[in-house]
Amino acid sequence: MAAVPLLFLAVLARGQGGGATVAIAGTLLGIYWVGFAFAHAELLRQVPLHGKSLVLDVAIGTFLGDTAAYLGGRLFGRIPLAPSVSPSKTLEGLVCGGLIAIVSVYLAADSSTSWLTHGDALLLGLMIAILGPIGDLFESLIKRDAGAKDAGTLFGAHGGALDRLDGVMFTIVAAYYIYLAVH
Repeated sequence: MAAVPLLFLAVLARGQGGGATVAIAGTLLGIYWVGFAFAHAELLRQVPLHGKSLVLDVAIGTFLGDTAAYLGGRLFGRIPLAPSVSPSKTLEGLVCGGLIAIVSVYLAADSSTSWLTHGDALLLGLMIAILGPIGDLFESLIKRDAGAKDAGTLFGAHGGALDRLDGVMFTIVAAYYIYLAVH
């Protein structure tokens, strides 16, 4: 909560009144979007006995689903998913990514855990299949609005850290609350 008055003071100190609301809102978006996501990653990691495995399962499902969506879209893509936000994403890619996300979480949980039921693993995979692409599209919308192709260059042609973690920043939050709901 300290961010709001601190941002207000920063806007006052820069001496320009124009665009203050957008500057404060944009900064708060970054704090909430990135900060809360990583805070939930830590909360999930601290789940007794199985937290680290849950974080790994979420990462596996999200990253493999994202990769499968890209490959499925390149191979089979015909129907645009959200052309005004991300013109190259397709419905076929979404389906391929969703299937791989569900299967990969199910298999990762089945092979590495005895404490995660098959139903819970399917629920976790389904949540990743839904929220991973939403996180990806959310970041694409932010980049498009900012006039940027990538959010950085840390990973070369793959873009910056936000380009790689956009889906995880949605799925990790939901995974924490799914864990609380089922345990």
